[in-house]
Amino acid sequence: MQVVNKKMYHLIKDNKFSHLWQEGSIIDNTKDNFTNDRTIANFDYATIEEFDDEYQPFYEIINYFIENKPDRETMEILLEHAQRHIHLLQINQMELALEEVRRQFYPGIVSRRQAIWVCDENQIEYWDNELPGQKNLFEVAITGDMFKTSSAFLPPLGLSYNDSLKQAHEYWHPDFHKCDPKTIEYLVKGKIKVLKKV
Repeated sequence: MQVVNKKMYHLIKDNKFSHLWQEGSIIDNTKDNFTNDRTIANFDYATIEEFDDEYQPFYEIINYFIENKPDRETMEILLEHAQRHIHLLQINQMELALEEVRRQFYPGIVSRRQAIWVCDENQIEYWDNELPGQKNLFEVAITGDMFKTSSAFLPPLGLSYNDSLKQAHEYWHPDFHKCDPKTIEYLVKGKIKVLKKV
């Protein structure tokens, strides 16, 4: 749906776009070079600060320590990093499935890879608790294309890719009778004016 100067709210953690979120600024994500943190990340390389400052393939790090019979402390560190790596890969797979289904079946809807996420005022408390870490909350005015859906319809992490593709249809064609209103989210492509930090 098209909206003009619609008041919404955006929660953001520090990232590469944090400097854009200043009172009075206008963020235009209609340009081709705008992508958010849902872009497909490079998971081939990782570094484990405890061992090495150089980036190298993650599987080589694990292989090296397995071959050298790591002690318990080293194994715990490796497992912690492996868990994080697997989690990021699962998120990546979910986003790939969502984007594939959107392109093929719902091309008129804004992509999650280019959208800015916003919520209504009555959803702020839910999302503040749902999203981890320190966040900043901004009141914004939206002019552009806005798509309403729910995070309840996101493919669960750990599904096979084929099952994620099937689940993705519910996200792009939501039935709001099947979800808690607090889980509603909006994807925006357009001009987002930062009114104030809340």
